[in-house]
Amino acid sequence: MSSKAQKFTDGFAITGKLEVTCKGSCGYGENYAMGAPTKDKNMTAGIVILIDTWYIQSMDYDYTAGQGKPGKTIDYFTALVWKSTTKVGIGASVMASNGNIYLLIIFSPPGNSKGGYVKNVLPPDDSLALAAAGKNEADSPFVVPTSTELIGLSKLHHPLLGYFVYN
Repeated sequence: MSSKAQKFTDGFAITGKLEVTCKGSCGYGENYAMGAPTKDKNMTAGIVILIDTWYIQSMDYDYTAGQGKPGKTIDYFTALVWKSTTKVGIGASVMASNGNIYLLIIFSPPGNSKGGYVKNVLPPDDSLALAAAGKNEADSPFVVPTSTELIGLSKLHHPLLGYFVYN
């Protein structure tokens, strides 16, 4: 699946256009984005920023009701953490002329199915956040990881994506 995602992002970087890759019944869902390069042209940092723009939608998600707040978009976030997804493909490319970063993540089976949100979009697990920050509950009853420690936390409760480590 990653080779498929990479093929698409290579095409995006050539044409400069993001396009829906799944038209009809293709058996997967997708998140895609384009972002300007970071000041230091760090592709990894640019990918983190793009993924974080999807994950920030979690602030507008009601875990109890299994839906977004009225008028809010949550589909990119929920696709990232959809529990029953079993395969993930990731592709990223940079446009040579301007350094724009194109990112595509393919999910199979696709998430965001009606009636499945409560079962598949689970609340964050605080113990995982503590572990990712290199802390434990004995360190403090309330631990706020630094921004550096937060990178990759958007993947903590996804069964396939796991941790991303950025340098």
